[in-house]
Amino acid sequence: MAIFRSTNITAINAQALTDTVAYAANTVNIEGSSDVTVLVTYLTGAAETNNILHLKFKTASAQRSTTTGQIVETDLYDMTLGSASGGVVTLEDADYKITGAAAATTYKKSFPIQLQDCLLSIGVYEEGVAANPGTVTVKLIIVNKYQ
Repeated sequence: MAIFRSTNITAINAQALTDTVAYAANTVNIEGSSDVTVLVTYLTGAAETNNILHLKFKTASAQRSTTTGQIVETDLYDMTLGSASGGVVTLEDADYKITGAAAATTYKKSFPIQLQDCLLSIGVYEEGVAANPGTVTVKLIIVNKYQ
């Protein structure tokens, strides 16, 4: 019988946004996970309308050191999405976007990503800021399945 356990992690907490992608200082270990749900809270800045929050993800394998047992961080790779046309699959960096239509308004979104046994790094930036950048909080619900 399989046993499932859910873990909630705050990956980014009320981070002020800029117009260039900034990745969280720490990677999140989702070793052994079967499902990850991303919860995003985006607060637009005062007097800012129609700004866009961008979320990007990088992953790396969660390999452990043979001597210490600690996770060894390897090169991070951009998470991509593929589209097929005429037998050719084009890979593009996955760019999740949330539009903040109204000023000083909170937008909450959630979406699943399928990852297993890896490290996850989350990058964020905001497009269209005139003067008052917004903030973002990103939480992860990680579901582990045990046999």
